[in-house]
Amino acid sequence: MEGKAPSSVVRNPELKLLMNPNDFIDYANRAKYYRGLGEHQRAIEDFDKAIELEPNNASIYFSRGLTYSILGQYKRAIEDFDKSIDLDPNSASVYSSRGITYRILGQYKRAIEDFDKSIGLDPNSAETYYSRGITYRLLGQHERAIEDLDKSIGLDPSDASAYERRGDSYSILGQYKRAIEDFDKSIDLDPNDASAYGNRGDCYRLLGQHQRAIEDLDKSIDLGPNNASTYYSRGITYRILGQYKRAIEDFDKSIDLGPNNASAYGSRGYSYSRLGQNERAIEDYDKAIELDPDNAEAYNNVKIRIV
Repeated sequence: MEGKAPSSVVRNPELKLLMNPNDFIDYANRAKYYRGLGEHQRAIEDFDKAIELEPNNASIYFSRGLTYSILGQYKRAIEDFDKSIDLDPNSASVYSSRGITYRILGQYKRAIEDFDKSIGLDPNSAETYYSRGITYRLLGQHERAIEDLDKSIGLDPSDASAYERRGDSYSILGQYKRAIEDFDKSIDLDPNDASAYGNRGDCYRLLGQHQRAIEDLDKSIDLGPNNASTYYSRGITYRILGQYKRAIEDFDKSIDLGPNNASAYGSRGYSYSRLGQNERAIEDYDKAIELDPDNAEAYNNVKIRIV
């Protein structure tokens, strides 16, 4: 793990460096200080200098890799993590960080391999089980994801996001009541997380508890008013309740925020058709088919309304 820079570096990093300009530790500490300030390019420059002075220090490569990752330069981050592992193959943190970077790049199997290695070195890291669980979710392996998230929660029961992600997997598996239990816990730990309310609202809708769904989706929108999918979900719920005008208002907002969602056009088209506005309905069905040519529901609705 990275240590904090000595207080003398934080108070006056430039002065301390001048006192010993050939000490790689001073450059490394100042680099961490700059990174803490968000001055990532200056941090990279100091890490470069530290590596120039001490090219065999695994920790500095790891630190520079973390900084490249913050900058979104993931391939360069992996190069530094690789070098750090070459120098010290027993650091669980480096494998975990490289795994996260592989996951960001969509290389999920390589990410899993790194998380496996990290857990082998440190089987008590809640964060690494969480990261591997998230990766299994992205691979569609929700049972394995739940196993890892169980382990993560067991090690750190205060992590709201672990409950929420496990709830997501339960929801995808159709276990809506268990999902709601996890979303409840996530909200207890973090009552300002818009997505947890939105996800719980979706589960309530799927259980037919539409009024509770509306309440959660309202709360989600209050906390995060720029999420297209939440307006879409609330619109679907209003549509189920036969409140087509309110549904259309939500589909309008969803389309404004995410204009490439074919389902939003199709659902708005259906709502228009139920209000007898068939021309507007057909326009929306046409748009849904344009965005998703395999949208059978939109084709069928066009045929029904034309007839």
